[in-house]
Amino acid sequence: MKEKFVHFLAGLTCLLVLACNGTIVPETGDNPDNNVENPDDVPGGGDDADGDKNPVDLSASGTANCYVITSGGQYSFNARVKGNGAATDGLGTPEALSPVSAELLWQDRKSMITDVTLLDGNVVFIADDAPGNAVIAVENANGEIIWSWHLWHPESEIREISTSTGYAIMNMNLGAMSTELGLPAYGLLYQWGRKDPFPGSPVSSGGTVSTTNAPVYDIEGKEVKITASSMSTSTSNTLAYSIAHPTTCMSNGATGNGDWLTAGESSPALWGNPEGGVTVDGKYVNKGSKSVYDPCPPNWMVPPAGLYSTFTASGQYAWVNLGSDGNPTTDGAGNMSVTNYYGEDSFNVCDLNGDGIITMEDYSNGWVFALGPAESSYFPASTRYDGTYAMLMGSMVGLWGNYWTNASASNSDFALAMAFSVADMYGRTQITVSPSANGGKANAFSVRCVRIQ
Repeated sequence: MKEKFVHFLAGLTCLLVLACNGTIVPETGDNPDNNVENPDDVPGGGDDADGDKNPVDLSASGTANCYVITSGGQYSFNARVKGNGAATDGLGTPEALSPVSAELLWQDRKSMITDVTLLDGNVVFIADDAPGNAVIAVENANGEIIWSWHLWHPESEIREISTSTGYAIMNMNLGAMSTELGLPAYGLLYQWGRKDPFPGSPVSSGGTVSTTNAPVYDIEGKEVKITASSMSTSTSNTLAYSIAHPTTCMSNGATGNGDWLTAGESSPALWGNPEGGVTVDGKYVNKGSKSVYDPCPPNWMVPPAGLYSTFTASGQYAWVNLGSDGNPTTDGAGNMSVTNYYGEDSFNVCDLNGDGIITMEDYSNGWVFALGPAESSYFPASTRYDGTYAMLMGSMVGLWGNYWTNASASNSDFALAMAFSVADMYGRTQITVSPSANGGKANAFSVRCVRIQ
C-alpha cells in the first residue's frame, strides 16, 4: 500500500451494561424529519384543485445533500440550493444554483427511481416502494454537473440514540438499509469532506476478495461504473472536479499527501469543523456545524471527534493481547485481555451471546458498542475505499471498520476517525479499537450522523 494509514482496534475486560447482554437495545427518540405535518404531503402527493399530483417536498423543512424517503410516491426538492445553503467558517456563503436539467446518476436497485425531471428549479421524481439508495444530479446548459444529491430509502426507521458523550446519534450508518447485523447495515462510503456517497462491498465478509463495489444502475437499468481519478497527474484533484464528477473516487496517488485534494485546494472546513482537532485536558472541544458539503440529511451532521471517546475505557487506542499460538489471551474472568500503551484497558462492546464475557464470539462483522447506560448500536466493519487506488483494494470487508468525524487531524492531510479491526492487512489476527484514530482524507469511510444540537 502506498498510503500512510494508522490502524486501530482494542480488546477489553468489559464492564458490560446489563441491557447489552444478548440483545441490541431498541433505540428511542423521535424522527421529526419523517413527520408529516401537511395532510396532503403524504407519499404519492395530494391532489390540487385541478386533480394534478403535488409531490412531497423533501426540502420543505430544510435543504441538505441527502434526503430520506420512507415509501413510494412522487417527491421533489429544491435544486437551487447547494447543501444546506449556509455560510460556514472557512468556506464562505455558497452561491445559488441555476440548473437547466436533471438526471439520475445511479441507483443501487433497478427501477428504484423513475421520471426524473426539473420543474421551476425543483427536481421532481417518482420512487417505488422498495428500499435503496440513489444519486440525482443537475446540470448547466452545457450538460455539466453542477450539484448532486443522495436519496436514501432505508428499510428500518431512522431514530436517534442518546449517548453518554452528550450526542444523539443515528441508529444506523448513512446509506444503510437496516439496523440488523450484517450487510444491510453497512451503508455507503465517503471520502472526507465530500458530499457524495460511493457504494460499498457486495459481500459482508471477504477479506481482500472483494475489490469492486456493489453494482449500481442508471435509470434504464444499465450498470454504472464507479471510476477513479488519475494516480499519476493531479489536474483533477480539485473541489470543482469532485462536484462535477460525483461518481469518481479521487485518488491521492498524484497529490503527494493523504488528501484527495492538492495542498492548494485542501481545507479543514469542508465538513464544518476547521478547528476540530484541538483538545483541552485530553478532550476534543470543537463540535463544528453542518457545512454545505455535509452528506447527512436535514437536521443531522457528520459527528465531532468527541463522539467516540467512550468506545474504549481509556478513550485511547487499545488492543487485544495475543498468546504464542496467535489467539487472544484472556483475563481471570474469561474476557479478552485488552491493553493500551499505559496498561489495562477494555472495549465498550456488548456481550451479544449473553455468556457474561467478551470474546470474538461477540463480533459479528462488527461490534455492538454500548453508547450509554441502556443504549447500544451495531457498527459494522463496512471497510473503505483505499485512498491511493480509489477503490475497494485490500478492503478487508467484515474485518475493518472506519468511521469519519468532521475534524481534520494535526496533519491536515488526515482526518480523525473511529476505527477497529480484527485482522491486519495480511489476514493475521489483530484485534484493536481506536476512538481517535486518523486516516488519509482520500480514504472513503463510513459515516454515522448525529443530530444537530
